[in-house]
Amino acid sequence: MGCDTAAGRATRHKIDLDAYCERIGYSGCREASLETLRAVHNAHATSIPFENLDVLAGRRISVDAAEVERKLVRDRRGGYCFEHGTLLMDALSQMGFEVIPITARIRWQVPADVVTNLGHMRLLVRLGDRSYVADTGLGATTLPEPLLLEPHIEQPTSLDIRRLVPVGEELLEQVNFGSGWVDICMFRPVGVPAPDFELGNWYHSTHPQSLFVCNLVVALPGADHRRSLFNHEFVTRWVDGRTEREMIGSERRMRAVLNEHFGLNLSHHDHLSCEGLAWPR
Repeated sequence: MGCDTAAGRATRHKIDLDAYCERIGYSGCREASLETLRAVHNAHATSIPFENLDVLAGRRISVDAAEVERKLVRDRRGGYCFEHGTLLMDALSQMGFEVIPITARIRWQVPADVVTNLGHMRLLVRLGDRSYVADTGLGATTLPEPLLLEPHIEQPTSLDIRRLVPVGEELLEQVNFGSGWVDICMFRPVGVPAPDFELGNWYHSTHPQSLFVCNLVVALPGADHRRSLFNHEFVTRWVDGRTEREMIGSERRMRAVLNEHFGLNLSHHDHLSCEGLAWPR
């Protein structure tokens, strides 16, 4: 499968690379190499949370590169796939990588007979004659490190094992957390133009049936665990197989969990409320 690079040729927003590296705790080499790609990807994925708090607060989600940088870097917030993808693409491009944005269909916890839209953003990164899938905005299944774009091989990461399975003209990404293979997302390794992401972002941040309009979704992988919030349920999954769960019963406790485990500080003016998150009166 080839990769169309047309979508990645536009001049990218020039970010404050020093501030970005400080935000993700990265102090290594910035030359375009596989070692740098892996290290930057892991640092980004484990430092900037996946979250949709602004959607629940009724704020507009911007995919403008400068606005994304302000929110995720200077304001030390997180975001969902379009924000993560935009920031990572700009950072890697500025380091000299060839980066191609692509779309994907989420298949995580979706019945096999349900067709999902091309509403997820991820990246292809070219290094010589090889390409890698980069994705720091996949929620509770975020990639800790990039995947080689090669089907039929098992690829261990620091937190799980992945593989890419051809399905027609698409590739199905699957993960094995230790109890068998499950679907994550399906994609074509072909670049797409920016308006496709603007449309997806508008849908996911405003449509009344969008997952992110109806539910609180927060996630952050670590060195040996994954933490996630879905409405009231706070889950920590360790690589050794242990799982810890807490049902959060108050907004005060929710704010404490967001701060302690995800580094997110909410304004007192922001009330966490949506269809899936109802607090006892």
